[in-house]
Amino acid sequence: MPAGESNVDPIHLERVREMLFDSAAEGLVLVDRTGAIRMLNPRLLELFGYDNGELLGRPIEDLLPGTFRKAHTEHRKSFNAHPAKRHMGRGRDLFGLRKDGTTFPVEVGLNHFEVGNELYVMGLVTDITERHKAQEALQRNTAELEKRVEERTAELAKGAHAVEAAYQREKELNALKSRFVSMASHEFRTPLSTIMGSA
Repeated sequence: MPAGESNVDPIHLERVREMLFDSAAEGLVLVDRTGAIRMLNPRLLELFGYDNGELLGRPIEDLLPGTFRKAHTEHRKSFNAHPAKRHMGRGRDLFGLRKDGTTFPVEVGLNHFEVGNELYVMGLVTDITERHKAQEALQRNTAELEKRVEERTAELAKGAHAVEAAYQREKELNALKSRFVSMASHEFRTPLSTIMGSA
């Protein structure tokens, strides 16, 4: 058999493709040039809370919160004009809209291909709710740690100030003691000198 040829049954390969598509851990959606959903996998249905068949033919914008829909339509048209493999939402948060109206953070990768003269875009959708929760917890913990460091630094500065004040008081007391000893010594020496001189 020449290199590059396979004796694998095309029906078998189609089943493998379906299994890969259906068993993917991320949501997969295939849309046409108009943005109509043409294929999707069970994970995408699960992520967005839809039943099989409810999304086919509907615009992809139905899976976006209302505030993003108009902008997404423009982005989609721009992407169709200049298709390229890329991640959506670089530098900003993206959200999906579930059937029940709740939103959740997502990460979306795009890939395009043509079949005949028709452009298709495949989206790989990942629910990043847990990542967002972890980032929020990290931010809270970081803020709490920074607060504790500031409080401890203030306590140490206050303690250092108290030590400095005590040190200054100690220096003043030592100076006062030295003057007292000097004066007392002088006071005792003068009468003693007089007594010694009289004797």
